[in-house]
Amino acid sequence: MDLMNLINKRVVVVPPGTPVETAARLMRDEHVGALVVLDSEAADARPTGVLTDRDLVIEVLAQGAPAALLTVGDIALARLVTLGCDEGLFQAMELMSREGVRRLVIVDASGGLLGLVSMDDILVALSQSLALMALTITREIRNERGEGGHERTA
Repeated sequence: MDLMNLINKRVVVVPPGTPVETAARLMRDEHVGALVVLDSEAADARPTGVLTDRDLVIEVLAQGAPAALLTVGDIALARLVTLGCDEGLFQAMELMSREGVRRLVIVDASGGLLGLVSMDDILVALSQSLALMALTITREIRNERGEGGHERTA
């Protein structure tokens, strides 16, 4: 299973000066749980952080912070966790586990944004692969019992 096939290239991005309320509406409107914060609005902008729906709850709502006065840059995850596009699926899972994050920003060799991969993306792909393996076991057992329509010849 190739990590590149799991990358979501439809990433919603914002500059750090975006008001938090605008970011929350953008998440709702775009049906995403995270926004990637870019260092500028230029074509060669680099990711500097991630703002998640959880960040909005934990850092703004639960704290009673004045959302109208806050920007994405005030609360976005400053310690950006990225993974190079040449890394694999198991490196992604290991990094998520080590860093305690559910999403990784995937970057190219120069640090440019390629997309996001989430724990959910990985879990879906792994469960589909495991389901295929389970089906293989079931078919193998049926074949051994002569129930699969394939007769063994010696």
